[in-house]
Amino acid sequence: MKAVLEKPAVPSWTVLESLITALRGRAEDIRSLWERLQLANDPRWTPESPTQAPTTIPTFG
Repeated sequence: MKAVLEKPAVPSWTVLESLITALRGRAEDIRSLWERLQLANDPRWTPESPTQAPTTIPTFG
């Protein structure tokens, strides 16, 4: 985790999702912010394909 926090770049979604989950956070709440950071760092960046998206399923009720 220390290496993730000390790097100047935004980590990949899989790394960030794991970190958020380990801290008992909700990764889906952070996803749009992460995507905006990716786009700000690289204007040619496009969102990941659905097969690489988080595998968590939102609960209802």
